[in-house]
Amino acid sequence: MFCRCVIPVLYGACLSLGMSSAVLAQKTDIQAIQRTYRELRRYALPDDQTSETREIPPRIRLLQTRFKHQVRDSIAEVLDQDAVSISRPTAEIRTLIRAKFKALGLITPTKKHLSLFNFGHVLDLSIWRPPGHRDFLAVGLVIDASWAEDESLYIFQHQPTGWVDVLAAEVNDYRQAWYAQSSAFNYAISSPARDGSWFLVTASVNPHWASAWQHLTYTVLVPGYDADHPKILVLQRHDIYLENEPYCYIKTTADGFSIWFPVGFSPAEERYTDEYRIVDDIARRISVRCRTRDDLGRRVACDTGNHSYSERLEGTYKRIKKRWPQ
Repeated sequence: MFCRCVIPVLYGACLSLGMSSAVLAQKTDIQAIQRTYRELRRYALPDDQTSETREIPPRIRLLQTRFKHQVRDSIAEVLDQDAVSISRPTAEIRTLIRAKFKALGLITPTKKHLSLFNFGHVLDLSIWRPPGHRDFLAVGLVIDASWAEDESLYIFQHQPTGWVDVLAAEVNDYRQAWYAQSSAFNYAISSPARDGSWFLVTASVNPHWASAWQHLTYTVLVPGYDADHPKILVLQRHDIYLENEPYCYIKTTADGFSIWFPVGFSPAEERYTDEYRIVDDIARRISVRCRTRDDLGRRVACDTGNHSYSERLEGTYKRIKKRWPQ
């Protein structure tokens, strides 16, 4: 009798203790993320032009990265708690995650009601299930970064242990907001190769105020030894002329990709195109082409090795307008 009685008592005690530990851990996680965003929000900058180029302090840069990763962990928690997340429509998943963010005080629908320079808010969230990857969810997270917006992309894979972030495409520890990975962001995931491997192509325009001439950074990433350290196969930066969204176009196959974007006032005719083949985690450039116009308005090839020719092009167009005024 004694033995039969003791076992259920101990089991019940252990179960109760386990539940208490889980609740305590969840409460600790909530308190940690709230401490992070509250400290970020307390960081105040004067609402004037001097704040645009002011260096972000090391402590705020550290908290900014921590905030992203705590939010990412919160997303994984929501996915794990949803028994049908592997098949649930992405719009519904987004609603579930936003509800969690709202309960935690993380999210704000717009920066319009905030001062110009802010940190510590989730501004937007996107969910996409890539074709050919039924066990993947690509989660885009936009947070504020002073006057700019910072977008990170997390590729979650459904594994036996739950949803795991297998690749993080993010930029951290930037000293000024100009160097963040902005929300003018585009990406594509390749279909799986025969061995199951895949790659991610990202493209991001630098944060900016008004000028149509900016820079586009595009990368090719594959999983590394952990999610926060993906292997970089391609890293390129080039001038871009911003007109209509999307600012660039990416096309992927199982073994390569191409990207094109405008480099002049006529995107249909003035564009930069780059194409790569990717096999066994090695990227080889197949071709790179660039077309623009000369002083007479004639279509010519531009120098693909010159990654900063916007000033020269602007000068060209000023001369064209003088010759052929509208």
